[in-house]
Amino acid sequence: MALDMIKSKGTLTDKAYEALRDAIVSIELKPGEIILEDDLSEKLGISRTPIRAALQRLSYEGLVGMQGKKTFVTELSADYFLDLYAIRESLEILSAKLAAANRSDKDLSELKRITEKHEEVTQQQPMDRREYLDIDRKYHMFLAKLTKNQMLEEYIRQIYMSYNRYLNYTNFEGRAMTVIREHEDIYNAISERDSIRAQSLMKEHLAGVKESILINLVKSGRR
Repeated sequence: MALDMIKSKGTLTDKAYEALRDAIVSIELKPGEIILEDDLSEKLGISRTPIRAALQRLSYEGLVGMQGKKTFVTELSADYFLDLYAIRESLEILSAKLAAANRSDKDLSELKRITEKHEEVTQQQPMDRREYLDIDRKYHMFLAKLTKNQMLEEYIRQIYMSYNRYLNYTNFEGRAMTVIREHEDIYNAISERDSIRAQSLMKEHLAGVKESILINLVKSGRR
């Protein structure tokens, strides 16, 4: 579980941030849930000071809300998701374009390995949702790395966590193999250095994911 007692190395604020972020993104901490610093301090085994700093950081990223003395996990909403999607779409289309132009043969081998591992996980019964989404993140972040543009890579990294919370909330299993095929098509375009096709395929891929997420949000009444 994400909210186990912190034992690993690193600053306590960073570790508290990572634990809380993962708990929110995985829906372990549910949308709208009240966050109590004393409870977190006991669960994580650290003082309230780094927890408070971590919560402040999460509020900047839109994962936590603060009203007076009350701190809570922000709600999911279709409107916010569409704003998030518009930014991610622009960044990822640019990522596909630059990856096709800048990739090396070694890069292609690693991207192929990630794609094949993703397919292996998809074929497992039952499929491990957490591992599936983790590899999906690795695929998109590796594309961002291939751009050789550190600022673009960091922007994509920052937005992915907020976006991934919506993926965790979505019943995506029925579309899992379609995603794999779309990833393979994008890989092929990048392999051929076809930046125009890579951009088009990425746009289509993201649009399909958007539709699945919106269907779940509307069904749950989250406008």
